[in-house]
Amino acid sequence: MVAHGGKTAIRASVTPSPEPFSNISLSLAEDALAVALTWLATRHPYVAGTIALILVVIIVLLARFVIRALRSLFRGAEDELAGRRAP
Repeated sequence: MVAHGGKTAIRASVTPSPEPFSNISLSLAEDALAVALTWLATRHPYVAGTIALILVVIIVLLARFVIRALRSLFRGAEDELAGRRAP
């Protein structure tokens, strides 16, 4: 579930870009990673599991960073709308 959320967040951040190269490279990277992890899981399941776990941890850390950034952004906007000055 977390992995799909991270993938969706990355896709949403790249999709609005006007040039097609970032979308193409992201799609190719996703496909290559899926094929590589599938092959690795059949040959070396513990290594593949470790890599998958590391990727999930990275996604969780990045999601926390984005959530904190959005909260601080909207906290500042709420203060502006209320007529208060942010420190």
